[in-house]
Amino acid sequence: MLCSCSSLCLTFFIVLFLQLTWIAAQTCSRSCGEKLDTCSCHATCEALETCCADFKLFCLDIEPHSGSLLGGTDFTILNARFEQNINLTCR
Repeated sequence: MLCSCSSLCLTFFIVLFLQLTWIAAQTCSRSCGEKLDTCSCHATCEALETCCADFKLFCLDIEPHSGSLLGGTDFTILNARFEQNINLTCR
């Protein structure tokens, strides 16, 4: 795309940059359990089909969803893949 005026090109690139920044901000990284502007990172998003594109990458699905306050409840992590050499900590 050729621009005849440098200010027009600059404006175009600024608008494009701001749009891409806003879209990139809609991620589940450190946002699990939250509902964002354009998508959701809440556990109900799968049923509602409103999940952010990276929901499964950052948010784990566990079963059962609750347990005893004293601990000792076994749970299963669903639909997740982990590298063999990774250390996992459950708290």
